[in-house]
Amino acid sequence: MEYIKKYGFKLAWIQLLGMIVLFAMYLGAMLVNYLISLALGLSNIMANTNPFESTTQLDTLESAAQMGTGLIILSIVLYLGLLAIELIIGAMSTGAIYGISIEAVFNNRVSLSLYFQHMFRHIKRLTLLSLTTFLLLVPIIIAIVVISAIAVANPSDVSGITLSLSILAFVIYSLFIIAITIFAPIMIIHEKRPVWESIKLSAKLWSRSFGKSFVTVLAAFFTSSLIIVGYLLLVVCFALLTGVSFDNGLNGLGSMSMIFLVIFWIFFFIFILPLASVSYYLILIGRYKKRLRPVLFPAQKQEAPAEAQSGEEKPADADEQSNQSPDM
Repeated sequence: MEYIKKYGFKLAWIQLLGMIVLFAMYLGAMLVNYLISLALGLSNIMANTNPFESTTQLDTLESAAQMGTGLIILSIVLYLGLLAIELIIGAMSTGAIYGISIEAVFNNRVSLSLYFQHMFRHIKRLTLLSLTTFLLLVPIIIAIVVISAIAVANPSDVSGITLSLSILAFVIYSLFIIAITIFAPIMIIHEKRPVWESIKLSAKLWSRSFGKSFVTVLAAFFTSSLIIVGYLLLVVCFALLTGVSFDNGLNGLGSMSMIFLVIFWIFFFIFILPLASVSYYLILIGRYKKRLRPVLFPAQKQEAPAEAQSGEEKPADADEQSNQSPDM
């Protein structure tokens, strides 16, 4: 909580600006993807259409088949490209929020420049982390698809129950994967560990100290949820006390109340949501520093690394990591 009081408000505005930048980048990537698909689609149509050439019905069918195959391949390639862009932007978002929160907790410094440095500094490893996490989910996703296909082809009570249990298993397994990788970005950014080792260290943290890890995640989630729910309750109470009504039109106090409610909702999106987000990470990383890091690295001093003074990030345990690969 001390980190929220000290850095929460400043980080909330930084996070808002970062979200706007990332959203603009995502929209730009979507636009470029759409323009490329449009240009390639038109060129594919033009390549398979010659208005000055007489064609038979068979030639027309062959041309349509070739064009259809080309468009399908093009769609798959563009979709994979868009998926890669989403992974990269997601990695940038993760690097920025984890990185600036680590700076606040370990180094007692927060700035917009640091936020954007972390946004771009860890793209490679955090993208690999996202891809690894997705690949860990692939087997059960395939199983769900197969079971769904069987249930549709052979509808029965048993198929329905099997499908329901499979979906439940998928949810539980997904939560398990999210849980064991939740500390992995900290290992990547602060401890300078490779991706797979970061996942193993995150999982080891749960196995060595399940109670502290669970309380840490629960405290972070509860704090961020409390900020959101508390603000929404405040808005509801304001609406009830000022008599907002839609029955007889908005007149007088009701009209003014609606204006204030609009302001409240704008404030919710531009400040409360970013504040809840940074509060989650500040609690998570703050408790990692005080409660969890000594569990993994009991022989090390729990102090800020050298980059707090030099302005350059260095591993907290550089002697142990000097021979390690920076990626996987």
